[in-house]
Amino acid sequence: MFSEVQVHRALVPLVALLVVLSACVSADDEPRSLLEPAPPTTVSRQESLRPDGETINRGTTIEPGVEYRYPIYTHCGIEWLGEFNDVLWRADVPAGVLDYVPAAWARAVGDGQSVVVTLLLTTQPDPVITATVNEVEIAYRPTTEDPPGCD
Repeated sequence: MFSEVQVHRALVPLVALLVVLSACVSADDEPRSLLEPAPPTTVSRQESLRPDGETINRGTTIEPGVEYRYPIYTHCGIEWLGEFNDVLWRADVPAGVLDYVPAAWARAVGDGQSVVVTLLLTTQPDPVITATVNEVEIAYRPTTEDPPGCD
């Protein structure tokens, strides 16, 4: 019939498939896609802030549930956050308002026309980066649109 080696070789792909499939089920037995990120864990805002306190640059890959400090140039408003995780992020701003900056954020703007915000990425139910200054939050969502130029 089959040798022991042949049986073991036949079982290896099956075991690998079972491992992959088990990763697709969360702790509450809700199936999820391999491409979908795991649900964020609850982390207190104080514990999650990067210990080095340094700011990040656009283009950085950020992790869900971890707070980051990021300087936003406010000369042309705060509608466009920039690119993180290979995606552009844009806020919904009041219609017809050019160069929108919330009043609480404007008070924190420095001489270089920028403000350092605290960013927090959440992925459930939809991906959102929340930027916070002086307890005022702005939600940024992924977009495929290109940002307009700024003078």
